[in-house]
Order: sequence, then structure tokens, then C-alpha cells
Amino acid sequence: MSQLPAAAQKAVEPTASITRMADDFYFQFSRGDNEAAIELYERVLGVNPDDTAALAGLANALVQRSVRWPELPGEPAVEFSNLGAALKHGHLSRAPALQQLDRAQRLAEHAAVLAPNSAAAHKAVGFVASAQGRFAQALRSYQRCLSLDPEAWGALINIGDVLQISGDDEKALPYFERAYAAMQKAYSRNPVQIRPWHAALGVEIASRYAARGNFALAETWYRRVLAQSPLHPEATRGLAQLLRESGDEASAQQLCAELSKRLGNVAACEAAK
Repeated sequence: MSQLPAAAQKAVEPTASITRMADDFYFQFSRGDNEAAIELYERVLGVNPDDTAALAGLANALVQRSVRWPELPGEPAVEFSNLGAALKHGHLSRAPALQQLDRAQRLAEHAAVLAPNSAAAHKAVGFVASAQGRFAQALRSYQRCLSLDPEAWGALINIGDVLQISGDDEKALPYFERAYAAMQKAYSRNPVQIRPWHAALGVEIASRYAARGNFALAETWYRRVLAQSPLHPEATRGLAQLLRESGDEASAQQLCAELSKRLGNVAACEAAK
């Protein structure tokens, strides 16, 4: 296998390190972290405009900025936690989100052209398409991503989101479960990116089973989350609610008492009464 010249190797290594840092910032899903990721991706592309990882990463971060933290001149600041709520609000079809999404589309599609076997590039293409309401294209791109990397948990979550927005909850839930399993498998290799989402996804799966009336599976999922993230408030509250509804008030109170003792967070648990 041919080796890069020494000078080129020195140029590649720092930008790859910066891109990895940007990825870690991006996956924290806070506004400050997302802006830091954008700054770092831009820095890499200033050195190498064809860096496919940075192209895909910047596309993702621009979509995230547009979805979650819209610029709404003359309107109060607002934050959206999911794509469905953002699409329903309508800001993604207005400036400046339109311009940001157009740029994100160019970046993602350029990455996919440069690296057609990059799962990350196809995931980014799908993410842009989903924010633009082009769900069929989004699903095709996500499936292309999964054909290259079956454990791409981000794409699995996003497929579930698109299916849910499209009204197909029955098909969405298995993708969330596959994503959770993929995250569990990769956790030890990539805890920085996975940890912010892992427990929250498990709680989401549990709550969906509870909403369907499948309380046994809901309880299993809440307990699974708590086994891996002890005293997680949302999981504790959900499990306590299920126990109360099944008539086990004593166990529910014990859960809430332990949460209060350890975290001083009994209100979130008791609110489920």
C-alpha cells in the first residue's frame, strides 16, 4: 500500500483530529457545542475543502442549528427538541433556515460524490433531505448508509423519526430498538458521542410501549435503562408510574424516595402520581 508523503501526512493528521473533536461537540446536542462543531468543521474545510468527514459533519451541524435553534426575527427565542416539532412550526421552510439547508445539501451531496462508500456522507444527505421534508429521499439515503454500516445508530434513529413523522409508528419502533442495540455495542469505543443519547432513547422506547398498552415491555425497558444509568430521572418516573398503575404503590414510593435521597429530585418522580 502506498504511503502519503511525510508533509502530506502531517497535514492530514491535525485536520483528522480536529474533525474528531468537532464530531464529539456535535453529538452533545447543545447550542454551544453545535456552534463549536461548526467552527471546527469550517476550520478543517479551510485547509482541505474536500475533506469528506468535515463536509458531512458541517452539513449535519447546519441542519441541527436550523432545526433546533431557529433565527426568528421579531419573535421570542424558541428551541425544538425534534424534527417533527420543527417541521410543524414551519420555520424550516422560511429564511434563514432555507439558506442554511441549501448549503447543507450542497455540502452533504459533495461529500457523497467524493466518497460514495462513506456511510457518514449518505447519513448527512438523508438528514438534510428529512429537514427539507423530502422523506422518500431521506429514507433512501439512510438505507444506503445502513448498507455500508449496519450499526450506524444515528441513521437508525433518524429513520425511526421520519417514519414516525410520516405516521408509521409501527415501523418506527423497531428502528429505535436497533439503534439502542447498536449504541450499546459501540458504547465502550465511543462513549462521548453515545452517552448523551443512550438512556434517553431507552426511555423513549419504554414510553412508546407504555402508550401502546404493552406495560410489561415498557417496564422491561425502563429497568434496562436504570440498570445502565442508575437513578435516571425520566426512567425512574416512568417506572414509578407503571408500578403505581399496577397497584404497587410501595415500590413506586421506594423508587422516588431513593431518587430524592440521592439526587434531591423527588418532584420529577412524584409528579407522575
